[in-house]
Amino acid sequence: MAFGGSNFGFTSGANFDLGNTGTFQPDVTSYDYDAPITENGDKTAKFNDMRYILSNCLSRKISAVPEPIPTMQIGEFKPTLYASLWENLPAPISNLHPQTFETLNQPHGFVLYSATITPNGNSERSVFIQQLHDYANVYTNGDFQVSMDRRLDEYITNIDGSTTKLDILVESMGHINFSLEMNNDRKGITSKVTVDDVEILNWNHYSIPLDTNYIKNLRSIYDPKKIKEGLFFRSVLTLTEA
Repeated sequence: MAFGGSNFGFTSGANFDLGNTGTFQPDVTSYDYDAPITENGDKTAKFNDMRYILSNCLSRKISAVPEPIPTMQIGEFKPTLYASLWENLPAPISNLHPQTFETLNQPHGFVLYSATITPNGNSERSVFIQQLHDYANVYTNGDFQVSMDRRLDEYITNIDGSTTKLDILVESMGHINFSLEMNNDRKGITSKVTVDDVEILNWNHYSIPLDTNYIKNLRSIYDPKKIKEGLFFRSVLTLTEA
């Protein structure tokens, strides 16, 4: 690896441990890989060492090193509450069974899965999300209950028996980018959801791709008295140097 780089947006992808653990491993968006040239183009001590070694192996003089790319110090800035995800949901797509991101023609971001369930009066009921890819927040009757993480094999939780509305907000953390596991890495709820071992049917899907168009059309709407998980914050940063 000659130099580090950045995976902008949602393009970082993920690794997959092919050993005994079979662990899903999302990549970070910024990486240097201990390369001789850093992500922002600066040389390192390793670069100088490699240049010295190579220069002694060549019969000609190697080119001069370019001047460092100018940088600037960014001061502190504070994001402020801008909008609520719940007030910026698109029209739903309905289907008998939960649909994957790919079926919904969505490459990344979030999908909100929403279904109505029949209460049974018991104190607790067991919810099983089969083959969750990759991370989910679970809400019952509009209230946050628990997060589930594919990396931690978290697929089961308990909910109150009075629950009538089940919302599952699923995040794609990046597609696996090598090995045969690429064929199995659909995103979202890739199988089914059961409550007390009974499959839940008739789902509404709300596509939240977080792409440029979605962000540009966010409406700055939220009820201060009903603020809950699922918020957008905004900062304005003015650069004084070119």
